[in-house]
Amino acid sequence: MEPRKRVYAFFDGQNIFHAARECFGYPKPNYDPIQLALRVTGLEKDRTLVGLNFYTGIHSNEIRPDLNQFWHRKLESIKYRGEKLGIQVKAISRPLKYAFVDDLKNPGKKYPLPREKGIDVRLALDMVRLARYRQFDVAIIFSQ
Repeated sequence: MEPRKRVYAFFDGQNIFHAARECFGYPKPNYDPIQLALRVTGLEKDRTLVGLNFYTGIHSNEIRPDLNQFWHRKLESIKYRGEKLGIQVKAISRPLKYAFVDDLKNPGKKYPLPREKGIDVRLALDMVRLARYRQFDVAIIFSQ
């Protein structure tokens, strides 16, 4: 009997949210990365999810306190649930950068347009580092 293959999942949280919003009209990122990773891992009988890294940009508390708090709670929840299931979960966040652009509906006003910077590079570097240390046999990237 062959040993089970160790699977590590890597999530780009904002990309998955935008894809879910576009496909299903979800106004909030209400997807469950742990369940999604477990289901995809379970598509092959010889695989076990051993780790999950979740990457996301976090809104400024001054500009979007609702989304800032939402993401902090979501990241804590993901880490807690992973611990309970015996899955190594890391939540990696970076502050979003903002460009202030003209509001076409309100001339003379500007609105903040959030931009995520560095998440893709961090995900790739972490995946290569974990592969070099042989922490997994199979990597799954959840992104757009």
